[in-house]
Amino acid sequence: MPKKRTRRYSIEIKDVAGKPLVFINADWTDDEARAAVAQILRLAGPPDDNSLTAPAEPGSKRGEG
Repeated sequence: MPKKRTRRYSIEIKDVAGKPLVFINADWTDDEARAAVAQILRLAGPPDDNSLTAPAEPGSKRGEG
C-alpha cells in the first residue's frame, strides 16, 4: 500500500498580547490536518460575546493597554 502524502505544518500559539507561547512543527496527512484543526477550534471555543461587546466596568483592567 502506498504511503500517504504528508505536509509540514507550523503551529504558533500566542497570548492575548501577541507574545508567542508555543511553536511546533507537525507532519500530517490531509485527514490528520483536518482532524487537528477541528480539535484546535473545539478547544479554543467560540469567543464570549460579552467580552467583546460589553463595556468595561469602572475600575477594571480590561481595555487598558
